[in-house]
Amino acid sequence: MISRLLKAPSILDEIYMILSTTSTDCTAPAVRRDQGFSLIELMVVVAILAILGMIAVPQYQRHVAKAKMAAALDEISVGTRVLDLMRIEDEAAIDYGPLEPEYIGLSSKSKLCVEILVNRDEFWCTLKPDPVMGPSPHIGFLRDNHENTWECSGSAGDGGQDLLPDQCRYRPRGP
Repeated sequence: MISRLLKAPSILDEIYMILSTTSTDCTAPAVRRDQGFSLIELMVVVAILAILGMIAVPQYQRHVAKAKMAAALDEISVGTRVLDLMRIEDEAAIDYGPLEPEYIGLSSKSKLCVEILVNRDEFWCTLKPDPVMGPSPHIGFLRDNHENTWECSGSAGDGGQDLLPDQCRYRPRGP
């Protein structure tokens, strides 16, 4: 029985056979680069996109706010022509107090204006609060009775004058 055990291949013999057939070189196999991106490369791309987003999103929001101001001005600009026609027909018919926006062809609320205030020499659109424009941005027209013209005016709250359409920005008058 002992002779049979000695003749039978042992586990040690099998391990020796496996080890002797493999390479004795202990270096790691070469890493293949065509398997994908490394974690560092992906993190760099994400960081670059985050930086670009930090720059682009506020600029986009400012352009949207400026477009809202211009669209609101366009919505209420019809009121200047209606009031001019009313002045031509009968100046005395126009009240000095507040007028209903519907009286000059405007709705009291619109897509952009939450409130429209009208009297014979001015009218204003108050826009919805906005993080860029502030809590109560408004835009409107004031009548210059000396020159018989309407001048645009507005306030964008926190946004500053650059959010107003070009014709509404404050420009000091020259001598």
